[in-house]
Amino acid sequence: MSTAKLIQPLASIAFLLAGSLSYAQPAAAMFNGNFTQGLNGWQTSGDVSVQPGQPWGSSSPFSALLTTASARGWDDYPAPAGSYNFSGFDPTWIDFGPASMEDFLGIPRGSLPENSTHGSAFKQEITVQAGDILEFDWNFLTNERTPDYLDYAFVWLDGYRELANTSASFLPSATPFGRETGFQTFSHTFTQAGTYTLALGVVDRIDLDVSSGLLISNVRVTSSVSVPNSTPQLGLTLLGLGGLAAIFRKARS
Repeated sequence: MSTAKLIQPLASIAFLLAGSLSYAQPAAAMFNGNFTQGLNGWQTSGDVSVQPGQPWGSSSPFSALLTTASARGWDDYPAPAGSYNFSGFDPTWIDFGPASMEDFLGIPRGSLPENSTHGSAFKQEITVQAGDILEFDWNFLTNERTPDYLDYAFVWLDGYRELANTSASFLPSATPFGRETGFQTFSHTFTQAGTYTLALGVVDRIDLDVSSGLLISNVRVTSSVSVPNSTPQLGLTLLGLGGLAAIFRKARS
């Protein structure tokens, strides 16, 4: 067999193997989803802060905390005024005034549940591909003892979704709040590529008293594009190229 006939298939194999080493780059969808940079990258409305994870029952180093507590009001009497507010900023009216929560979220007035009064939220734009998976860990906290007022926590992504309300099953809480749902994981798979606004919030209903809160940690987007393990392909590619080099040396000798 001629040298040219030997070189041609080996060259083709080496070319294909080298091409398999290229990496598909997943979108940089989420910024500061672990809150190690405080609230950098997030827009906030109301009482939003970052707390160390362990004292609040999170396995993550940091969690975002949103509450319905006012900075100076006696929301949770006989606890001192502002006891459950952790940022110094008052909650935002839901659909009243020029800086309402619904305006902040960019949604029509009346989009949140009826009788919502005030609350806190934060948001971030994320760019994803079809098949990408958004996940975050959440824990709904409350001092409410009756489900009649139905304070609630929500996520707004492609519409309103309730995470929990005060009719949920609760556990005693080791946080400053009286009760909690415990940490759970929210998951959403995107069916269409695009840029979405991820918003999370907690809201009082009917009254302004008796505070509720929402802990958020470990917000992440997992790319649907897998990055191949290049080690076997690299070895085969080098082997193929080595074979080509040997043939060339033999042909020239």
